[in-house]
Amino acid sequence: MTLLTMPAVQALVFVAGCALIHAARAHAAALARVLTEAALLLAVLLLVSAAINSAVEATLGGSGPYDAIVALDAP
Repeated sequence: MTLLTMPAVQALVFVAGCALIHAARAHAAALARVLTEAALLLAVLLLVSAAINSAVEATLGGSGPYDAIVALDAP
């Protein structure tokens, strides 16, 4: 008689599998929440960076971030 043919072992394996699936779903939900918050934070930081860059260009003049490099190449 093999070990997995006993009803008690089958029931324990089933319960362990259910617990594993439940734990994986809980971790997946937490991970999805963290990844969503990180994506939102990165989007906000990108927008703030673009706004600061735009404000600096409007204040100092120029048409782009590489104006100083292009000016060095001019004769």
